[in-house]
Amino acid sequence: MGNTIEFIGEHLFIGNLGKFFVALSLVASLLGVLAYFMASNKEDTEDGPSWKKMARWSFVVHALSVFGIFVTLFYIIHAHYFEYAYAWQHSSLSLPIHYMISCFWEGQEGSFLLWMFWHAVLGLLLIKTSKKWEAPVMAVVCLSQVVLSTMILGVEVGSLFKLGSSPFELLRVAKPDLLNIPILESVGGAANYLKVITDGTGLNPLLQNYWMVIHPPTLFLGFASAIIPFAFVIAALWKRDYNGWIQPALPWTLFCVMILGTGIIMGGFWAYESLSFGGYWAWDPVENASLLPWLVIIAGVHVMLIHKSTGNSLILAMLLAAGSFILVLYATFLTRSGILGDTSVHSFTDLGLAGQLMVFLFMFIALLVLVSFKSNTFRIGYGILIVVLLLVNLIADKFLKIPNMLFFIVSGIALLRNLYKNLPLSSKEESTWSREFWMFIGSLILLLSAFHIMMNTSIPVLNKITTSFAFLLEPLAKWTGITKFSDMANGAAAPPTDVVTFYNRWQLPIAIVIAALTAIGQHFKYKRSRKSTVLRNILIAFIAALVLTIIGIFLFEITQPMLIGLLLTSFYAITGNAWYIIRVLKGKIRLSGGSVAHVGLGFMLIGILVSGSNKKVISLNFQHSYGESFDEKATRENLYLEKDVPTEMADYLITYRGDSAEGPNNYYQVDYQNKNGKETFSLYPNAQYNENQGLMPNPDTKRYLTKDIFTHVTSVPRKDAKEDWEEGKSYNMHIGDTLLINKNVVIFRGVDKVMGGSISKDLDGHTLNVGAFEVIRGDSTYYQKPVFGQTMVSDYTILNQSEKTGLRFTFS
Repeated sequence: MGNTIEFIGEHLFIGNLGKFFVALSLVASLLGVLAYFMASNKEDTEDGPSWKKMARWSFVVHALSVFGIFVTLFYIIHAHYFEYAYAWQHSSLSLPIHYMISCFWEGQEGSFLLWMFWHAVLGLLLIKTSKKWEAPVMAVVCLSQVVLSTMILGVEVGSLFKLGSSPFELLRVAKPDLLNIPILESVGGAANYLKVITDGTGLNPLLQNYWMVIHPPTLFLGFASAIIPFAFVIAALWKRDYNGWIQPALPWTLFCVMILGTGIIMGGFWAYESLSFGGYWAWDPVENASLLPWLVIIAGVHVMLIHKSTGNSLILAMLLAAGSFILVLYATFLTRSGILGDTSVHSFTDLGLAGQLMVFLFMFIALLVLVSFKSNTFRIGYGILIVVLLLVNLIADKFLKIPNMLFFIVSGIALLRNLYKNLPLSSKEESTWSREFWMFIGSLILLLSAFHIMMNTSIPVLNKITTSFAFLLEPLAKWTGITKFSDMANGAAAPPTDVVTFYNRWQLPIAIVIAALTAIGQHFKYKRSRKSTVLRNILIAFIAALVLTIIGIFLFEITQPMLIGLLLTSFYAITGNAWYIIRVLKGKIRLSGGSVAHVGLGFMLIGILVSGSNKKVISLNFQHSYGESFDEKATRENLYLEKDVPTEMADYLITYRGDSAEGPNNYYQVDYQNKNGKETFSLYPNAQYNENQGLMPNPDTKRYLTKDIFTHVTSVPRKDAKEDWEEGKSYNMHIGDTLLINKNVVIFRGVDKVMGGSISKDLDGHTLNVGAFEVIRGDSTYYQKPVFGQTMVSDYTILNQSEKTGLRFTFS
């Protein structure tokens, strides 16, 4: 059908230009991998410089292609070309321009593009700065760009598999049912479908926040920068320069720690202001997935510093520097394969890329193991194993099956064996009175924290794994009588129900220990310290922290022993490092980067502690009932406000003064007056009614030193709501026919006839014809099932209506 109709109004050039840039970026990055590989292997020959020159030009072309993709996609979104599925699904005419930027990363394709963009920028910087390490390091970066380019390629290889999902796919190709809707007849047929598709479904209201404009690109810059320490480890193993990589890799590793941490903190602020009302962290699996590589790279920085100063812990430094990027890939698999769909509110749905994402993870683990071999025979054998497994995953999409488990086991054993066999080992033992000893202990505790988080976040993955071994677990359950084995065979392991309490029970003591170590560790010197000096400095800082803690207990009203312990060690992290800067470094800020970072950690922990420990609801309702849509808790915690009528709330009189519209959002002015008359202020919470998700509120906050006041709207009358349903229209439909009603795509899937069945006790013995209508609205799918009933003497209908779709169905 698409080959015979000339569609009117489509802007095909811009989309084809985008596809050209994607293909060019893939080809250029492939050429870059080859040229940098040859440049690295021939750096001591006459051909080395020419290969490096070709590699550089290839990467420049690739980077320009990535920038071209970025500009092209933004132009499609900004120009409202809704003939493209990405623009239709993620933007709308009412969206302000600064939120159009957020449309990039709402979809999977855009997030992969953002990742590619930062790799391109970082790669250009590496060409200028990495000197003798350029060829092997950039070969790894180019290989990553090859994989990321395929993620947005959107090319089907026969019926076997699909490489990526293109952001330039046309809406009529992505949703071909749109060309079969009867309403197109009124505008001249399917060729004029853009006369009907006049607006997009819009951006998720939760992303319409200033934090979500800057948080994702910062976070992805952190993710992207994790490849650089990994690439230096690959280069060190490749070139057999086991010690020289630390010096050039360390600044990039610190950069990754700083940027990734900043991105995570930005996400916490977004959650604090817009999502969970007073909590920075909900221990959601997607949040945890971003935290894992950060914890590991922090541990890696400390171990790299140990090796730089003492020559010890080389193997652990390599494993942690490389492991952070591996965890970035694992986090990508978790959040974009759809495997967390039942446990996280943040994860993307599966676009059919699960197998491709697993290949991404396989490829870089395999690369790390491959370069650790010295023997070409072992390299060839291992390489053949990897090619076979990659083909199995791409063709059969059998990720997380037994052959892949064997791959991880074999690869892990091979890597550890090669590192211990080939790398120089130090036989020196660290003194307990040395800085490196306590840095090492702190790194191990960070790894313990990461392991605990990873194992519980990975429960859906573990369920997939255990079902693969059902043939062993089921007989074991029968033989031992242990039902847990049977649950594992069925993939029935469940994450904790109260995740916040569960994680805090383990992570809070870890945070206390880490905060204490940051206060103590700085006062030691590398190799050996004078005990009396260390003890004096530690004691002075502890006394100062103890005084501040006593004040904080009364100021912040903290009573729980564990929280008091965290408050004490957080203050200790501040006083210990501040005293080190003043007493030891004599105020030389240039030398105190680590201490300043530890002071910041102490303040951050205190802020999280104070904001999360004493949350209480002050909007207590004892007068109104809000109907069945509010449960008992929601009824008790929400006040009803009438315009210009003062209402008492805790220590305040609050008055709703009215609202004003700004784009799709309504801002509600709520005036606060303290009962003692000494303070007045206004807050402006906003809300947007989303037809897929209902009312989406964003709070406004009044900040104090020891408390914050959140105000948000829970329910408002819809100004665009109609008192009655519009008069319906009748359609004659066959199974599979499609309608476009408002912004809903409605597909008639068929009729289930039930003889003698029942919907309620009054309908026993009737013949029930249950119609199945699939309603697609944006990325969401709903089902509505009206009933046409028949008896011996009469017929009747039972309508079905949905607030989420705004549609009411009846049929006969």
